[in-house]
Amino acid sequence: MSELDDSSQRNGAHDTAGDGPKGRRESRARRLPDVETLSFEDAQAELDSVVATLEAGEIDLDRSLALYERGVALARHCQALLDSATLRVERLRASGSESARNDGFSVETWAPADE
Repeated sequence: MSELDDSSQRNGAHDTAGDGPKGRRESRARRLPDVETLSFEDAQAELDSVVATLEAGEIDLDRSLALYERGVALARHCQALLDSATLRVERLRASGSESARNDGFSVETWAPADE
């Protein structure tokens, strides 16, 4: 009995549609959290795992394609989060520059003091 079967029976759940190999893959995929709900760090960690699994080349074509699709979604999500963070920083810098100009101080020329 596989580990997946053990956990299904312990939880009292047994999906007859998941009895075949394809059903097991679909069952595992359903348990993964939605990409959009992941933090940047969690998405990046999962993406690293996906890449390592794909590079190992020890899984069948269907599973490879499913993992590749998940990896693309994870990469896009990470990029969207990075773009959002960049925009926030740019807005903060712009508002900081505006208030600094009013004080006669330029953010672009400021540098931290050597400690």
